[in-house]
Amino acid sequence: MVHDSGKTKIDMKNCTCYFLLLIGVGLFYSCSNKRSLYAISLLRAEKMMEIDSIKAISLYQNISVPDDIITDKDFFRIHSHHCIANIYYYQTVNNLKKGKLDQAENCLLNNIKYNTLAYYEFFHHKTPISIVKLETIKKEIEQYSAFLDSLIEAKVNNSGRTDNSDVSHLYNAFIEIQPSATNYLHHSITHTENKIFHHPFYYLIILFLLSILLLFVFYQHKYETYQDELDNKKLLLSNTIKQLDQQIKHDENEKNKLKEQLCNLQTITTQNLGIGKQIYQTIMNGGNIKSISIRDEQCFIDYYAFSWPQQYANLIAPFSKLSLRHTTYLILVQLGFCDKDIQHILFIKEATIRNYRLRMNKNKTLK
Repeated sequence: MVHDSGKTKIDMKNCTCYFLLLIGVGLFYSCSNKRSLYAISLLRAEKMMEIDSIKAISLYQNISVPDDIITDKDFFRIHSHHCIANIYYYQTVNNLKKGKLDQAENCLLNNIKYNTLAYYEFFHHKTPISIVKLETIKKEIEQYSAFLDSLIEAKVNNSGRTDNSDVSHLYNAFIEIQPSATNYLHHSITHTENKIFHHPFYYLIILFLLSILLLFVFYQHKYETYQDELDNKKLLLSNTIKQLDQQIKHDENEKNKLKEQLCNLQTITTQNLGIGKQIYQTIMNGGNIKSISIRDEQCFIDYYAFSWPQQYANLIAPFSKLSLRHTTYLILVQLGFCDKDIQHILFIKEATIRNYRLRMNKNKTLK
């Protein structure tokens, strides 16, 4: 099992990779746009010319001109004058269609005003505009001025009265003057914008970088998975080593206990054999064991069995069951003592010895 801190670390790395991937996708999407924000704003203002001229003028005035898009802001100012003049052209057309000669006159005056500003801006500033364009704007100003004279003359002749035939004649005459602002707008969009990432080479670079990023995410995930497996194996090995250490410590403790018990047993056995040897020597020297205890009698038997194991084994083999006193009696007989000597050693009567023999005969096994 991987710790939570490790999971958090992996999640943070994956989140970082996915975040970079989203940035790459965003860059790819932004590079796939055919127009800059500046161009989109110009086109939006152009569409507003016939729909809402006041809003179109507001859009033109609020367009920001970044230095990396338009290298000559004076050129944009000239372009803006010409486009606003074009808006007033459409307003003049609409007012003539509705028979509003006064409003048409005011809009036409504004049209001439902004076209004149554009002309003088072109004339006094070095901008990427040809002499033909200057002549085109000058011709438009002359046509608008001549039409303005005709409009004023029509108003004077009608003395404020509106004649539908005269208004229709003025309208048809005015719409024949085609402003160059619309074509000029497209010229500005396609020629004055600095080149942005529209080249296929840039798409290849972005695709290459995204491929590297995806490979990085893939191998990062693969590495983290492999690292998790190693961590799990290390943890398993660590737990196994701990268990083995605990088992070794437990075995060492058991070994020490057994060693201690063996030492104690050896000490006790040595002491018991020493007691048994003393009793043996007392018997062999003609003494008796009148007041011998059960423990001392067992020590005597153990000493005899330890000193003469084969004789002891042959001695007790015919019997299925023997008490301590019966075993002592058999050992004394095997040592060569007669019943009278045994009566003296054990301090017992002759009848007791007969009783011993009777009971031992009953416990003999048949072969």
